[in-house]
Order: sequence, then C-alpha cells, then structure tokens
Amino acid sequence: MATYGRFDALIPMFRTLIAGVVIALSLFAVAQYNYLLFHTIAEGFAIIVVLLIYVLSTKTYKHSGNTYLLFLGNAYFFVAILDFLHLMTYYGMGIFPEYGPNVPTQFWIAGRYIEAFSLLLSVFFMRRKFSLPILFGSFSIVTGIVITSIMWFKIFPDCFVDDIGLTVFKVASEYAICLVLVAACLMVHFQRTQINRTVYLVIVASIFITILSELSFTLYTDVYGIMNFVGHLFKFLSYILVYRLIVLLGIEAPYRMIFAGLQQSNEKLVATNEELTSTNEQLTANEEELRQQYEELQGVRYALELTNRKLSDIIEFLPDATFVIDHEKIVIAWNLSIEKMTGVDKEKMLGKGKYAYAVPFYGKPIPMLIDLVDIDMQEIVNGYQSVQSTKHHVSGENFAPALYGGRGAFIWAVTSMLYDEHGHIVGAIESIKDISNRKEMEQQLRYLSWHDSLTGLYNRAYFEREMQILSQKCHQTLAIIICDVDGLKLVNDTLGHNTGDTLLVRSAEVLRGCLGENDMIARIGGDEFAVLLPDASPEIAESACRCIRNSITRYNTKHPDLLLSISTGFAVSDNQYVDVNDLFKEADNNMYREKIHRSKSARSAIVQTLIKALEARDFITEGHGDRLQDLVEEVARSLGMRGSKVNDLRLLAQFHDIGKVGIPDSILFKPGPLSQEEMMQMQRHSEIGHRIAQSSPELAPISDCILKHHESWNGKGYPLGIKGEEIPLECRILALADTYDAMTSDRPYRDAMSHQEAVAELELHAGSQFDPQLVQTFIQVVEKGSGARLE
Repeated sequence: MATYGRFDALIPMFRTLIAGVVIALSLFAVAQYNYLLFHTIAEGFAIIVVLLIYVLSTKTYKHSGNTYLLFLGNAYFFVAILDFLHLMTYYGMGIFPEYGPNVPTQFWIAGRYIEAFSLLLSVFFMRRKFSLPILFGSFSIVTGIVITSIMWFKIFPDCFVDDIGLTVFKVASEYAICLVLVAACLMVHFQRTQINRTVYLVIVASIFITILSELSFTLYTDVYGIMNFVGHLFKFLSYILVYRLIVLLGIEAPYRMIFAGLQQSNEKLVATNEELTSTNEQLTANEEELRQQYEELQGVRYALELTNRKLSDIIEFLPDATFVIDHEKIVIAWNLSIEKMTGVDKEKMLGKGKYAYAVPFYGKPIPMLIDLVDIDMQEIVNGYQSVQSTKHHVSGENFAPALYGGRGAFIWAVTSMLYDEHGHIVGAIESIKDISNRKEMEQQLRYLSWHDSLTGLYNRAYFEREMQILSQKCHQTLAIIICDVDGLKLVNDTLGHNTGDTLLVRSAEVLRGCLGENDMIARIGGDEFAVLLPDASPEIAESACRCIRNSITRYNTKHPDLLLSISTGFAVSDNQYVDVNDLFKEADNNMYREKIHRSKSARSAIVQTLIKALEARDFITEGHGDRLQDLVEEVARSLGMRGSKVNDLRLLAQFHDIGKVGIPDSILFKPGPLSQEEMMQMQRHSEIGHRIAQSSPELAPISDCILKHHESWNGKGYPLGIKGEEIPLECRILALADTYDAMTSDRPYRDAMSHQEAVAELELHAGSQFDPQLVQTFIQVVEKGSGARLE
C-alpha cells in the first residue's frame, strides 16, 4: 500500500465525515416525519454505496493490485443482496405482506454475519492471492443457503417476535458479531506496520462504527424506534468509510504512483535524448574514418576471397576431412568431409581464427597439429599418441571429445606446412580421419585378451602373467586362493548351461564382495577361480576363505532357488622368494581336499535345488506326488513287498520326474502337441533324472528305476527300449499308478475320467504298455477301495 502525507490524506476523510453528519441529520428529520421513508432512503443509499464499493474494488484491481479491497468488494456485494431483501420484506413496505417483522430482521442479522466474518477474513488477504471465481462462488453458495433457509424452508432462527421484540438469538448474534468485529479490528491492528496509517485509521473507524451499529440493534423493541434509527445511521456511516477506503486505496494511491512513475520516465527520456544526441555527433565524426577503413577491408577481403577460392577448389572434394589456415591462422578452406565430421558448415568457419577450428573437435580453442609452425612441438605432441614426424609433415592420434554432439571420437591427423615461391610459410593444411572403430576394436581385443567374457573377471592368461610378474618381485609373502564351484557340470546337464552361467556369475559376485581392490581375481577354468594376494599373511588368506564361506551361506539363505557351493583352498609363501607354480599346486591340493570332505553335502544341496525347481515348475500335477505314493504303496504291499522296497518305491513315486528340471519351459508347458524334435527332448528327462539321482546319496538307490520308468511292456518305451520283466517291477507298478492318477485327475485340457473309464483304458493297453498280470492286480487293489479316495 502506498504512503503519502498524513494530514493531506485525512482531509478527504474529514470531509466525508462532515457530509455523513449532514446526511444523518437530514435522515433524522425524515424519520421524524415518516420512519418507513427514512428506512427506505437509508437502506437504499447503503445498498447503492455497497454496489459502488463492489464496482470500484473490481474495476481498480488491475491498477492497485489490492487483494484486500477485492475481497471486501465481493463480500459487500452479497451483503447488499441480503440488505436489499431486508428492505423489500421490511414491515410496512407491503411487497411481501405475508411476512411480518421477523423475516427482514433475519435477513438483517444474516447480512451482518457475512459482513463481520468478511472483515475478519479480509485481513488474511492483504498479502495473499486467491481465485476470484472460487471466492465469488463461495459467497454465492452461502448467500443462497441463507435466502432459502429464510424464505422457503423457514429454518433460520427467529429474530423478532411481535409484542415481545428481539429474540435471544438476535441479541446474542449481535454480540457475537461484535466479538467477530473486535477480532477483525485486532487483526488489522497486528498488521498496522504493513499498511498506511491513514488506511489503518479508516479501517478501524469503519469496524468501530459497525460495532456501534450492532450494539444499537440489541436495544430496540419497536422496528420504528429510535435505536433502530441509530443502528441504521451507524451502518450507513460505516459503509461510507469503506467506500472512502476503496477510493483511497483503489484510485488515489495507484494513480499517484502512476503519475510519479510517469514523471520519472519523462526525466529519463530527457536524459536519454541528450545522450543520443551526443552519441550521434560522435558517430558522425567517425563516419569518414570508418569509410576509409571499410575500403581497406574490402581490398583485403577481395585478396582473401581469391586465395580461399583457389585453395577450396583443390581440397573441397578430398575424401578426408581437411581444412587450411593462412599465416595468421585464419581458416581459408573447410571441405565437405570435415563439414560432415564436425557438423559445422564452412560458412560458419571460414575467416575464423584464434584456434576456432579446434572447437568442433575439443570443445575449446586450443593448438592442434596444424599449429606446429610457431609453437613448441613438444607442447602439442604431448597430447597426441603415436606421433610421427618427417621433414614435410607430422601425424598423430588423439581423442576429440566434442565430435558428434559430444559423443567424441578418436582421430588420426596429418599436417603439412604450405610455402610460397620464396620458401616462406604461408599457412598449413591438416587432414583428419575418424579411427574410432579401429580404436574400439583394439580396446575390445585388449579387454577380451585379459578378461573372462562371462564374469568380467581376469582370465587365465592374465593370471599366469601376473604370477610370473609376482615371481620376479620381492614380497614379504604371497598368498594364492583357489576356488572351485561344486556341481557345475550337474547343473549344466540338468538345468542347462544358462543356469550354470548364472551360477558362475553369482560365484564371481561373492568373490568380489569378499576380497579387496588390490587382490587380483581370475577365472582360470570352467568352474575354477584363483586369487592372488601380495603381501598377505596366512591369517589374511584364511580370513578371506572364511568370508567366502559366510557369504555363500548368506547368499543361499536369500536364494534358495539356486544354491551355491564353492570349495576353497589357499597357500601362503613363507619367504621373499617363492616358486609361484609350487604355491599354486599347494593351494589347488588344499582346495581338492576340502572338496572331498564336503562333496556329499554339496551334491545334496544341488539336488535340493533341483527338487525345488521341479516343485516350482510342475504346477500341473498339484497333489499328484502324494496320491501316487499312497497308491504304489498299496499295490506293493498287495504283492508282498515290505520294508526298504516299499520306501524306495514311495521315493520313486516322488522323484521319478526330477529330470524335468532340465527340460525347457517352452516344451514342458506347451499347450498343444509336441513336435518330433520336442518329444525327443522331453524323453531326455529320464536320463537327466538318472544323473541327478546318482549324484545324491539319498536318491542313488532309485537312480536305475528313474532311468527306466518310461519303458513299456512291449519294448516300445524309452530310453533303453527294454521289455517284459527286464523292466524293474517298481517301474511297472509306477507306470500303472501314474497313468491311472493322470486319467482320474482334472487337467487344463480335459476333465477327469471316471474310475470305470480309467480301468477300461488300462485293460486296453495291458500286454502292450503295461504288465498284463500286474494290470489285474492293480485293478483289484483299486476296486477293493484302497484307491477310492483317488476318484
């Protein structure tokens, strides 16, 4: 808010107050003659003043930017609506004869509530912006609710009762409104340092007079009484003060600022005009001198263009990126190839100096090979690789980071000096080739020659080179750790080489996490890793091995789907001079001894991983294993089998399909029929399961049955094609139970068969797929009720 003279600002306010007093006396005279006329005039003028407040606050906002006034203007607009309804329904007006004095009093008290709370809330918008549509809509909703609650629903509390006067609600509301107004006055007082003192006094005076108005309305019992007159008079005076506030802040203050700004702008324009006049005189004085310089430049330009044209005609279509500079290092040629390489057109480069030609290559103006004419050669050569110098030219390799939009590229450059007929240097030419592909291939070959492509560790060649280097150095001690991934071949044969590769990668991650940055880790074989620890004590080497074992334990806890097992062994030299080959053999022997001690547990861990993989993938046969175990046990006992035979048969029923972990999911879960090639891959699961079982002490007794559990009585089964009683009895029992359970269970592609249908199928294939005598035994067992729960 603008500040200006204190007394000058108070004069209009005093004039307004004097005018208000004169109007008040006139209205008092009218009230003595006809109170209804007085009420109509007072309320009418008040409504007109409020509407003026609304119009001025909204129309002056773009100049004043005063959100406080804009808020008050919108608030008083809706107060005017309620005051208008108060006037129209006033007792004696005759417009709404069905309403008594209660309805206008209700509109009056509703208007005062909105006015009081608006004065309180307006203080919050002295420095805050708000959405005008939301504000207008909010006031509209509140006003609409008030009007409907009074005129239609008649739920607004009574404010005046005939022969009694004001209700308790009316009087209490007036005091409540006074308290809100006092709070608004206090809020303005707390903000007094942010506003002009005159504005502060006007706001406080308006609120104070409004409080007097409300207190007056708590004392009357007659709508035509003197206290009613005093209340309307105070209300009118408070509106006049708000109107004056709008004029003061919305019109006078902004326009004073505008006029002050115009005065300052005018003074600046005068000063600028004088400065321009002086500058024009100086320009006129220099015009002749500039004209002469221009003519000289034209001559130089012509000579330069002629020279550039000759050189450009020579080099424009050379296949290599080429540019030429003159003796002043100004670019005079920039061919098509270098345009393509740098993305810089010749129009932007010709005539440029101060090493501008280096910017497209290096991102900054620095000397290049072409600048060897007057710069110490060593200063430039230090930045290039493979520099070669002859009598006539210099060549070298370098990395240009700014080429290709900042992607950078390796370049090979060759430069030659240009001489005139007298042997004087007149410039230089440089040709450039992009050798990034060659450098990338060199780097890849260098990396691949020393690194393992799968794990990213060093390879055996690098390891052996490092061993030779270390053997020639003097170390206090040298430690070698040898690590071997247990069961990798079994994983490759069953879960596939992709899973085996994953196992190797995770093994490498475990080793990296346990060893320091200075320790060299290499993959020296298919499942072997080696670590070199220079200057390491036996305690350090043993601690590293212990860390590896602990990390494997933590890894297996988090990844039970693919368990990891690594055998480790280490050896440490006890003197400065050591035969690294002997040290390597010692570490390898120690690792092998550990592998022998823990081979059983390692194989069991791998088999458990395979079992979990089978359970996770064989979702089609949920509950199949449990039913199958019970069924084969009942058949076995009916045949007189007892003890370990029955236990092995139950184990076979549980793990006969363990080889399926080595079959790709695309075949195992294919919804349609398998092709001949896919069928051959599927049939391999018997052989895979046989190898898995042989690797596990727990499953070794049933490994032969796992291999033969898909053989047929007529010899047309797989993988061996044996027939009749050459097939183990356990396999023949399993074949019947497995087929029966599959037929009597629901599958995604068909519903379960009935018991009778399944028995018919078994009898149909007796003597071809199944043992004919065993078929009858099996049917008798099932029909006795032992397998009834399977139906």
